[in-house]
Amino acid sequence: MPSRLDGNVHWHVDCGKNLAFIRDNHQSPCVETSRLWPTALTTNQYDYVSIQPHYGTTIEQDVEVIAHWMKLQPKATFVIHTGWARHADWADDHREFLTGESKMAEN
Repeated sequence: MPSRLDGNVHWHVDCGKNLAFIRDNHQSPCVETSRLWPTALTTNQYDYVSIQPHYGTTIEQDVEVIAHWMKLQPKATFVIHTGWARHADWADDHREFLTGESKMAEN
């Protein structure tokens, strides 16, 4: 919960949206107190930028978006969290960890 952090903290939260969607559709994030990332990342210098991917994009697409944001904040440390797991898909998404069976081998 970014609002509980001390200091000069800003956030752009768009519930249930992937990074490419947030990059392309930043005008109306779901959390009304959000600062729009294009303004925030070009008018402030941050120490840390925290990012959490979500379903709907590939790793390559997420890397492209994050790389763009990193260029806007070259002095910041980027913290990339694991993506949210859907409750219904958690067991399948984590099958390799749970059973040793690799999901990647199926593709």
